[in-house]
Amino acid sequence: MSISTFNGLNIAARAIDAQQRALDVTSHNIANANTEGYTRQRADLAAETPLANLGLWGMILPGQLGQGVTVDGYRRIRDVFNDAQLRSEHGRREDLDVRYRDLQGIERAMPEPGADGLQALMTKFWNSWQDVANNPENVAARQALAQQAATLTGAFNEAWNQMDALRQNDDAELDSTVDEVNKLTGEIATLNAQIGDLVLAGSTVDPATGLVVQPGQMPNDLLDRRDVLLDKLAKLGDLTSVATDDRMRVSVSFGGIAVVSATAGATALTRANLDTAFTGGGLTRGRAHGLEVGYNALLDEADPTSYPARLNALAQALHDQVNTAHAAGFDLSGAAGGQFFTMTPAAGPPGAAGRIGVSAAILTDPRTIAAAGPAPAGPGSNANALAILALRSAATVSGSTFDDAYSGMITKLGVDAAAAKSGIDAADIVVGGLESRRATVSGVSLDEEMTAMLRFQHAYSAAARVLSAMDENISRLINQTGRVGL
Repeated sequence: MSISTFNGLNIAARAIDAQQRALDVTSHNIANANTEGYTRQRADLAAETPLANLGLWGMILPGQLGQGVTVDGYRRIRDVFNDAQLRSEHGRREDLDVRYRDLQGIERAMPEPGADGLQALMTKFWNSWQDVANNPENVAARQALAQQAATLTGAFNEAWNQMDALRQNDDAELDSTVDEVNKLTGEIATLNAQIGDLVLAGSTVDPATGLVVQPGQMPNDLLDRRDVLLDKLAKLGDLTSVATDDRMRVSVSFGGIAVVSATAGATALTRANLDTAFTGGGLTRGRAHGLEVGYNALLDEADPTSYPARLNALAQALHDQVNTAHAAGFDLSGAAGGQFFTMTPAAGPPGAAGRIGVSAAILTDPRTIAAAGPAPAGPGSNANALAILALRSAATVSGSTFDDAYSGMITKLGVDAAAAKSGIDAADIVVGGLESRRATVSGVSLDEEMTAMLRFQHAYSAAARVLSAMDENISRLINQTGRVGL
């Protein structure tokens, strides 16, 4: 049995169709060169299944006749390993960025060095006591001390309030982050369903297992949209598991919590889930982790290592030590000293730094400042003022002086902020390298696409020329055979 003369037409037609489809993919790539998250695609061309040699001598002289080209599929050019690394580094970068933002906020709450910083105000407070000790009967010096003490306590209150505002902001952002996670996972679940249906349509299914072994359609653009959502989700927290099933649907875990199932859809995340993931160690990076660190560690006065707790300890020690010494002295009228600092009673927050103030009696009448002592010292005595002034160099704040305790806190703040900024810079370098690699692998190069376009265009023209030649041959065979000599 011979091969039909029309077989050449089929081969040429397949070639034209395949090159046209390859040109369409190239056009699609060029059109989406600036589309966020787009992954360049490629038409995989493969030789069509050949025909066996059907001649009489086929068993003796085996051979196959090629049937041209076909498009085997449309493939996304994607590096999955690079995606996993990039998402992890994006999470680390976001974590450090939130932490650095909180540390900068704490630095603004305690502006150092500067005339309005607590260090300068404490120095002025102690200097005012020195002025009173130098001239105990001078009411103006006492008035200046009272005003300087009020300025100092006001700075303590303002610093605490600013740090509390930062913490409340972190709290609100954590709630909005939970909402954002749920929005993203809901969209991922929707895309999962669409992708699964398209992959199943026209697919080859293993009858024994019921699993798809050869997908039907390849929904590349939907896969791109889902990858963009996964990139955004990775910036919020740990994507500890992204598994794909036989229908290309993903199951996602966020901070160790299953939030998307390939078959069951999305499960809403709650704030309690997120807090548990943080305390349990499942949440280690991303914006959510940075906010949890700020809310539960850097800015939580219940944590003794936090900055509000350190500020509270300083304010409490100042209140207790000065008040104890002040009560041992006598004022200008010879009356025993009362409270110098006040502390508004509270069962919970704010802490001491947010509640410390100056006695109304002293602000009203600075002559009640107990600079004299011990009894029966006269109005010109400065013994108690000197005793209070000596507190400046006493180790009264967890084994440190007031100045050393505050300087240590500011030094730690500077070190923490510098470490966070250094981490951000390092993460930027890593993220930049990984994004560059992704762009190299998956991005659209217009030069490369133009070259491919010319290649497919020439192949299309050649196939069309073959079709014309075959058509001419068939026309000659049909119309001119048997007309010899005419």
